[in-house]
Order: sequence, then structure tokens, then C-alpha cells
Amino acid sequence: MDEKNRLRDIAGQISAVLSMMDQKRNCADVIPPLAAIHSSVDYLILHIVGASMTQCIRTELRTGDSAEDMIRENIHILMKSR
Repeated sequence: MDEKNRLRDIAGQISAVLSMMDQKRNCADVIPPLAAIHSSVDYLILHIVGASMTQCIRTELRTGDSAEDMIRENIHILMKSR
């Protein structure tokens, strides 16, 4: 997955919602794309943190170091995103 492409997609969705709001569209029309944006951002956060955690754990295993601190840090990042 390319994170930058995902962010571009999200930016496009946000532009579409802004346009809908400028057109004074009904709330029922605006909520579904906002929910999709929320879902896309959540997925991206989980993907980025998961990829970081995977890479760090691999590095720690190769060097023989403990990955505990890195795991705690990534869990903290995930908790802050909620």
C-alpha cells in the first residue's frame, strides 16, 4: 500500500465533502463520505504503525535487543490516535 496515494484519496474525499457543504447539501448526504474519510484515516494509522512495529521488531530480533520499548511506544501511538 502506498501511504501517499491513500492520503491523496483522503484529500480528494475531503474536497468533495467541502464542495457538498458549499452547495448546502443535506446532512444525510454529507455524513456517509465523512464516515468513509474517518475509516480511511483509521486504516492508514493502523497500517503505518503496524509497518513501523514490524520493521522495528525485525531489527531488534536481528540485533538481539529487546523490542519491548518499541512495542510500548507503538501501542502508545495507537492509543493517542483513538
